[in-house]
Amino acid sequence: MEISYRENLSAIFETMLEKFSFMFCDPVSVEDIHSEETHFLRSSLAFSGPRSGVLSMMVPARLGAVIASNVLGTDPDAEDAVYNAQDAINELINLLVGNLLPELFGKNALFDFGIPESAVLDETEWKKWLADPCVLGFIIDDAPALLYFAIQA
Repeated sequence: MEISYRENLSAIFETMLEKFSFMFCDPVSVEDIHSEETHFLRSSLAFSGPRSGVLSMMVPARLGAVIASNVLGTDPDAEDAVYNAQDAINELINLLVGNLLPELFGKNALFDFGIPESAVLDETEWKKWLADPCVLGFIIDDAPALLYFAIQA
């Protein structure tokens, strides 16, 4: 991933996370990320236009519930926060793509993207992401989060 893409993605993620869920994050090296969790939520959104690619996010399921609870104004253990965790991650990925692409390619560039694809994954997939050079790591309220961004040439 190009340096400018990394810097823009990191800055936009920090801003969108704060505005959307009133949470703060710190970028960290993926080598410094560890998780004892066994269930993870992934949301991916592909786009096409002047450039095509995908932006994906993976977080521990517990962090997804915390993000949803902040959006909903409930307790992280509340049933609706747990139930809406994937939807919250999907909406966050929508916000990220919608704000990242104009920053990278100009406000007049037109892109098509559909709806986020979501999945619940295990620690095997988490570990695969940690080994991918296109992945950026973050810490959100002491929990890890990963962003994957790839653009076709």
